[in-house]
Amino acid sequence: MAVKSAIVRRKTEAAPACSLNFVLLPNLLRTAHNQTVSDWGNVVKSLFVGNLDSEATPEELRRLFEAYGQVGQVHIVRDRDTGLPRGFAFVEMTNEGEAEKAIKALNGSILRDRALNVSYARPRPERPAA
Repeated sequence: MAVKSAIVRRKTEAAPACSLNFVLLPNLLRTAHNQTVSDWGNVVKSLFVGNLDSEATPEELRRLFEAYGQVGQVHIVRDRDTGLPRGFAFVEMTNEGEAEKAIKALNGSILRDRALNVSYARPRPERPAA
């Protein structure tokens, strides 16, 4: 009976006055240093694109890589302090064969007068906690 009264007491207490808003993001499970598995079971290959011009846009990169297959996401890396592009990006492709074709075709190709470096992304090095 003591347990039952504690449960009843909790149910009658007032709810807290704060509210939380959540944004649901797709669950991505890391499986290897250069690939991800999405909720739908698709393997996503992450490609590194280096030597980018500072004015290159994600839309430009998406169009460039979509010529070789389906592109999941394009992320141009920016400096934390200044917000300026750091000269490299990551492109996620949903098919390994298409990713391989894109690497072979686009590595060394010219975008905005600069030769691109395209390869599979490597894992981020471990850094000691500050």
